[in-house]
Amino acid sequence: MSRRNQVATKRRSSFIKNFFGPRDQAVAGQAPPSYSSSERNPNIAEGLIRLTRPGEIRCYVLSKFQLGEQMNKTVMPRLASVLLAAALVSGGMATPSQAAETDNAINTQSRDAVVAAYKSRYLPSEAQDINWTGSVAGCDPGTQSASSLASGTAAINFFRGLSGLDSIVLTAEQNAKAQAVALMMHARGSLSHYPTSDWECFTPLGQAGAGTSNLYYMSPRISSMSYAIRGYMDDWGSNNADVGHRRWFLNPTTTTMGIGTTATANAVDVFGGGTSATRTNPDFIAFPNAGYFPSQLLPPGRWSLSSGHDVDFSNASVVVTNAAGTDMQATTYHAMNGYGPNTVVFDVPQLQLPAGAEEANYTVKVTGMVRDGMPIDHTYTVKLIDGTVAGPSTPDPTPPQLRENTAVTPVAPTFGGWWYTIPPASGVRYRVGGIVRDPGTYFVQEVVTVTAEAKYGYVLQGTTSWSKDLRPVPIIEVEPPAPTFGASSFTIPPITGVRYLVGGLTKAPGTYPASGRVEVFAEALPGYAVTGNLTWSHTFLPPVPPPAAPAAAPTIKSQDSVLAIDSAGTLWNYGNLKTARVKVGTGWGIFSDIHVTDWNRDGYLDILGKAKAGQLYLYRALPGGGFARETMGAGGWQNYSIDVGTWKTADRFPSIVAKHIATGKLYHYANSSGKAPSAGVQIGAGWLKLDISLLDWNRDGATDIVARNASGQLVLYRTNGRGSFVAENRPVIGAGWQGFTSLTVARGLGGIGTQGLLARNKAGALLYYQANKSAWAAARTLGTRGWGPYIIGSH
Repeated sequence: MSRRNQVATKRRSSFIKNFFGPRDQAVAGQAPPSYSSSERNPNIAEGLIRLTRPGEIRCYVLSKFQLGEQMNKTVMPRLASVLLAAALVSGGMATPSQAAETDNAINTQSRDAVVAAYKSRYLPSEAQDINWTGSVAGCDPGTQSASSLASGTAAINFFRGLSGLDSIVLTAEQNAKAQAVALMMHARGSLSHYPTSDWECFTPLGQAGAGTSNLYYMSPRISSMSYAIRGYMDDWGSNNADVGHRRWFLNPTTTTMGIGTTATANAVDVFGGGTSATRTNPDFIAFPNAGYFPSQLLPPGRWSLSSGHDVDFSNASVVVTNAAGTDMQATTYHAMNGYGPNTVVFDVPQLQLPAGAEEANYTVKVTGMVRDGMPIDHTYTVKLIDGTVAGPSTPDPTPPQLRENTAVTPVAPTFGGWWYTIPPASGVRYRVGGIVRDPGTYFVQEVVTVTAEAKYGYVLQGTTSWSKDLRPVPIIEVEPPAPTFGASSFTIPPITGVRYLVGGLTKAPGTYPASGRVEVFAEALPGYAVTGNLTWSHTFLPPVPPPAAPAAAPTIKSQDSVLAIDSAGTLWNYGNLKTARVKVGTGWGIFSDIHVTDWNRDGYLDILGKAKAGQLYLYRALPGGGFARETMGAGGWQNYSIDVGTWKTADRFPSIVAKHIATGKLYHYANSSGKAPSAGVQIGAGWLKLDISLLDWNRDGATDIVARNASGQLVLYRTNGRGSFVAENRPVIGAGWQGFTSLTVARGLGGIGTQGLLARNKAGALLYYQANKSAWAAARTLGTRGWGPYIIGSH
């Protein structure tokens, strides 16, 4: 043992004897012996540490297991070494003025680099410059000096840099939280992750921060940042077997922390802030680190090896040898998961420390670890030096361990209509939305992207990402027309959404020669459902007159047809409400409103639907029945209330007038080709509280807007037929309309050329009000009840 180490040991023993009872405590990097659970003070059995004798110097640290974990109140809380936390500036808490280092890693294979970093990044934290300005008497959290905040941050980043980790920065939000925590602990004179509202200086902010922070208490005062930071890293004492404080400081993904300090208490908000999966994440994080390490910061016996890659340490074993190969008799125990990265902890007996330019090498070999199902070992050497003495660097006795990766090509997942299947694959894991998916089938209704990544020991080749849109689309029901059979041939009819099969082979529309017996089957294409007869057969005999082909008929046969979607998403055609309704299709519940219009002026009535998710679809009518779906707008229409009509008298095609539901601006979307609408042109503003309906109120051939205001009045906005409003006082053409839950335009319902409003009241009755140039006709009841849950289309 060197003389220096003898002195350090003697001072440590004397300090413990004179100032500490049978508890796990430390100060200024010195550590007491560990005690068994039977030796712990019963005053701390409920998770609090109380000062019992005035004038004693007491240093305690408390670390929470994991977010959401409620500690068992009958179990001794995990206490660790002393730490002093972050800085505050006048006027409130703030982050350091200097930016975080771009390259935080320290070259631990260079003695000079480690010595330089120790002097410039750690030693400033020993300055006695906390200078807390608050008070417990007024429950004022106060501030601490900006210099102590900066040096504390630099010291944390120094320890992270020794392990090759990226730096953290402090945020004002986390600093404020940590400062509120520190004030509560100071006022209480004890530590707890679960303060209650009866605590002195209690605040909800402090209560929240206590659950996400490392905690520290020291009496009579905390003089420098080094106490707290060094204490968290040492994590000495039998209650800190899991080195939780250290692991949170060395968590690879952490990007931000917060520090708060009073005269006697400190809190570091370690997992209540930012994280990033793209941060540097080495295979292993050792403390003390591989390579050169200042002996001044050597923990009192407790070493650890962590990994941020889900390494299983449950069966790990550690052997530590000195430069002569002597086994140092390290004791291995397995830390609980949940404090940052998974970890194995091992206690190392008292070591020979170097003096001057000497270095003392200790080789650590860890076996029995498992990563991605593969057993792994890791060997590294800790080279202890005097952190203040520079000198030449010596070769690392344990050079980097290289592993050859096995190339593997990921098996592609399979996709169905509303499901996807992850295949079993050696060396590959699959993620969806950042979450690992085990082999199996998953049912979803969304856009799915499956990404493959290599497990440890493998490297991927080939395709590694696959996407599929599994969102549901409305199902259109269609009844396949029967094929026709002639004397020596049969004809497959053209029909959208259906394919015909003969002998198991798809037959396109057309005429085919035939003899003997022929069977024809019809089945739906994606997005369609077939009804009616689906199989036909014919035995060809001597020629007979062919049957007449069925007459073609569109689904919506006249302008006066009323269409409505029920609560199950079924679309019904009620015609003029004088005959039985006819089912059009299912799956229409995705729409917020629909409009019947001859969008392309081909003589057949189409359906324009606005989806709740913001898409705009046109269901173009086919002469023989059914519809062909076209996307008119990919998204964003959920922000608009729309109606459809002929905005200008000279327009060939109908178009869209839309009100932005957030701004109240009114836009016109022209239809110049019978296809997708053109970009919107603003035609008005101030329409936010008005419901609009396109209607030729005065029957002059120009489309007007009938708007219902919040008072239930109907206000007329006449146009000149050229896309502009007539300049006049807006006449009120109705009152008391606030009692209706739906207003839609109906054309042709009272005869050819008529227009009016379909109005549904709160009782679910459906009424029709016809516009007769200058007045509303008397209401006509079309349905007495039951229309409440329906989405009624305009036409």
